[in-house]
Amino acid sequence: MREFLIFDPLIGGFFNRVDSGRARKGERSGFIRSNGGRNINVLGKSYTEYQLVWYFTTGVFPDRPITTINGDPLDSRFENLVQVSPIILKEHPISQAELKHYFNLNEVTGLFSRRVTIGPREIHKAGKPVGTIGGTGYIRVPIAGKLYLAHHLVWLWFHGKFPADQIDHINHNRQDNRISNLRDVSQQENGRNTSRSSKNRSGKTGVWLDKRTGKWCAEIFFNGNKHLLGSFINFNEACLRREQAKKEFGFHENHGL
Repeated sequence: MREFLIFDPLIGGFFNRVDSGRARKGERSGFIRSNGGRNINVLGKSYTEYQLVWYFTTGVFPDRPITTINGDPLDSRFENLVQVSPIILKEHPISQAELKHYFNLNEVTGLFSRRVTIGPREIHKAGKPVGTIGGTGYIRVPIAGKLYLAHHLVWLWFHGKFPADQIDHINHNRQDNRISNLRDVSQQENGRNTSRSSKNRSGKTGVWLDKRTGKWCAEIFFNGNKHLLGSFINFNEACLRREQAKKEFGFHENHGL
């Protein structure tokens, strides 16, 4: 292959060594695919630029799929490439070992930072924090072209695997990703620890004033059904009945706060 290609490790790219078909000597080798990466044809066979960079750098072809660490499909520098499991690639293209190699986790704050430098930009340098707050309020971390929820990565960091179901933020703060604040729970269990609705007017989840009777009504939703708990003249009595129902139905103590 070296008789056809010139490898530039600084950019992780190749240039044509000779004229061959439509390829002109000195021009950048390959073409950009629909997914944004680059392919290069050599002796009638098509390779990804990642494969060739890996081969020219290590002397062997990769035995697993390769993706970029910073998510840029055209950044084929060797230090920006990582081999991943072909099965894991579909859903979770990073292992616990890979996560701990490229990132540090502050266990006191639950925040990630870069452990190694992966590019020339300031944000890609070692020690820089990673993650942005998405529209839903959760912190997201871009890795190899995929956005991960930071709380899923924290779970992977400590347990060696992604959560089996949903992650519940115990104190309702979606940006508090300390492991002590996370629970791997079912959707049903997660629904038993939600914040008080912004539409609530009484200040107590599950308690509302019936303007027709002037009484305070207590209710609770469980498994998609509304359970009426009674009507009370006193607001505090309605709140007490609602708290009792939380325990009876197995709700978390923080539910509705």
